[in-house]
Formats: sequence, structure tokens, C-alpha cells
Amino acid sequence: MTSIRFRRPSRFLRNVILVGACAAAGASGLALAAKPSGGGGGGGGGGGKTATWTVRLQGIGDSIMQGYNATCTGNTSFLDLFCYSGGEQPENSFFDGTSSAVYSLADRFLVAGASTTYSKAASQSGSEMVGGSNNFKVQAQAVVGASRKPMQVKVELGGNDICNRTSVATMYTDEQWRAGVRAGLDVLTQKLPDGSSVVLVGVPRVQDLRAVGLAKSSSRVDCPSFWDSYDVCNIATLDQVMGGQTLTERLPVIGQRQARYNAILVEEAAAYNALAASTRVEVIAETDGSPLEVGTYSFQPSEINGGDCFHPSIEGQNKVSAVVWANDRFTTKP
Repeated sequence: MTSIRFRRPSRFLRNVILVGACAAAGASGLALAAKPSGGGGGGGGGGGKTATWTVRLQGIGDSIMQGYNATCTGNTSFLDLFCYSGGEQPENSFFDGTSSAVYSLADRFLVAGASTTYSKAASQSGSEMVGGSNNFKVQAQAVVGASRKPMQVKVELGGNDICNRTSVATMYTDEQWRAGVRAGLDVLTQKLPDGSSVVLVGVPRVQDLRAVGLAKSSSRVDCPSFWDSYDVCNIATLDQVMGGQTLTERLPVIGQRQARYNAILVEEAAAYNALAASTRVEVIAETDGSPLEVGTYSFQPSEINGGDCFHPSIEGQNKVSAVVWANDRFTTKP
């Protein structure tokens, strides 16, 4: 979802804010890279030793896909700064993380017997489905030329469409959200190679994460103080009046919009998939009424990191990977 922006000094960070943030890792190109073996463990599936089919993964997403702060376990000590100021940890991504701590989608395809290539270079922390300079349409335009052969595109966007708003009155309407979804799907369904597929991952329940952060707080993790000092989805975490509404008044409205955004993903996926015979590109929504799905799942305290108290921890990244995999019908040999 969103990257962390500093807001104002507090007693919590008075001795910390003078230290510069860690340098960000350089971005890679869009060329597909082969997934290394041994990245992640566990999980069922047949022999990954003999590849019998090829999967070309492309990721469209935000900071969740970039593994933001996944390994951070605290935010109250000086040394904790060096984790949460580092931000993106692409090696810990649910999508293609190479860390042995993460059992990513790419790992799961390998175990399923697929020769797997991957790239999430189009994704970027802070990206939205609708607005901004790297929205769904922009990322879609970046991935369609990555290969002349069929690709599987996983789209994980929407949290920032909520988190970047300054009040519930400025949240995207159904029409604005639907237009953003269609803008990206138009590009993908018209320009991806025949035989490609698109999975629209559900918008997570950001309205739950303040309560989860409060439950996580301890002597090592002070979520309210961190949220008071940094912009971490203010609309859903900051216990102050915004746009004339208290947090208690905002959260139900956020929940309504989040549910509606996911319902529109289901509607649009069905509409575009109905055209698959002509576009030759299948489209499904991951959050479509299954028993366990990203858009309806409430993250547990252990599944958010202890730095920003918001983004998925290593355990949370593994949960996202498992849930997306379970709801993705393109995980077996065609």
C-alpha cells in the first residue's frame, strides 16, 4: 500500500528523525528473470524438479507487492529505525520473494512443476488503481510488451486508493473506481499475447488495521505513537478529526467503500472474461465469495510488521501468497 511519509516530530521520534533513511535498492528492468530454486519452503504440489510447462509472471502492485517493512519487528528503539526507514524489501514479496522466509507465488508455481519467470518491476510503493503517476493503466502499459508469449498478470492494487484520501468525502466514487479498473483491463485484454490471464487481487481491509495495530502494541512496538509521527494511512489509523469526522465515524464509511471496490472488481472481471473468446485473455477476481480471500480477510497482529504497524509482516506476506494462490484458477498446467 502506501509508503511512509514523516509528518511532524514527537517525543517518540525526537532522537530519531536526525538520522537519514537507508538508501533504496535500485529498480530492475522489466525483463523476465528466472526464479531461483529454493526460495521459500513448504506447501503441497507435485514434483518441481521436472518442468512441464512455462509460467511468465508479471506483477502490477503497490508496497505490499514490494514487501514493505516485512521484517521489521519493533519501532521503539534507535536501531529499529534502520529497518522501517529502509522501506521496500522486494525479496520478501508474496509475489516473487527470493527470501527463504517467504513462500511466494513464484515458489508455488515451481513446486507445481512449472518453469517460472517473473517480474514486478512495474509495481511501486504508493501506487493506486485510479490516480497517481503509476496507476493500474500505467503499470499495464509497462507489462504488456514484456513477452510475446502468454503471461499471467497478478494485480494487487487498491489500498492506496483509500489511504491516500484526506477524508471520506474525497474517496473515489463507484464511477471513478470502475473507470480506473477498466482503463487497466482495456490495456491488458487488448495488448497481452493470446492465452494470457489476469487476476484482480482484492482490496485489503485497511479499516481493520488500527485495531490490529493496537492489539500488537507492546514495549517493543508502539503503533499509536508511530502513526502520530508518520503518515501511515491516516484516514484509517490516525485518531484525529479529518474532514469533519472522527476516526470512529470514518471507519464504517471506509469499510463500505472497500467492500464496494471489491464488488466492482468482481463485476468488471466477469464482464471482461465474457469477452475472452475474442480477446483471448481471461480475467478473474480473487475476492469473489470464496471462504478465504484477500478482500475479506482480517489480518492478525502477527501478520502486520512491527515497524509501521500496517504492512504485512513475513507471516502476512505468506498469508497473502497462500490466499491468492488458493483463489487463482490459473495454477495448473493448461
